[in-house]
Amino acid sequence: MLKNFVFDFGGVICGFNTRDLVSHFYDEADREEAFKIIYREWVSLDAGASYWKYADDTVALMPDRLKEQTKLFFKDWVRFMPPIVGTWALMARLKAMGYGVYILSNASTYFKDCVHQLFPITHIVDDEIYSAFIRMIKPDRCIFDYACQKFGIKAEESLFVDDTKANIDAAKAAGWDGYHYDGDADKLFEYIKTKW
Repeated sequence: MLKNFVFDFGGVICGFNTRDLVSHFYDEADREEAFKIIYREWVSLDAGASYWKYADDTVALMPDRLKEQTKLFFKDWVRFMPPIVGTWALMARLKAMGYGVYILSNASTYFKDCVHQLFPITHIVDDEIYSAFIRMIKPDRCIFDYACQKFGIKAEESLFVDDTKANIDAAKAAGWDGYHYDGDADKLFEYIKTKW
């Protein structure tokens, strides 16, 4: 029986469309160039690389005309992640029903610094893990084992919700249940009810 519900952040709790994020800071003619430079090694931030060093390095790689926008991007991009309200409502419902609700996200240190201010849903969770702080990333098995230890939960009693299939496959390989999320919280809840 499921007792714990562990949610990814980008694509599950809030939208994370990398091209849309770039569009808020750059003119259309510059977006592709900016996109390629910004996201060239973005996963390194999830793995624990210094956020502000990566930002400074990115600014240095940009043409002069794009440097100021790039500084703004690294300061403010998180503000342009729209809430997925159905997920928020489901998380609150599960919490009110007495279940454990957690966050497990591949994310930078800077993202973690921002989320409590910008996304009030984080205030209800029992605990959270952001990959950069532990230098483990999904879909590596070790992050799921670490989550069980840190959260004090059992894999066989836990459902992991993520929008990336490789991460769901990894969770299942680690003994969890997994749900490949498409943004439909009602459908997710129907799935959950079949596990009680």
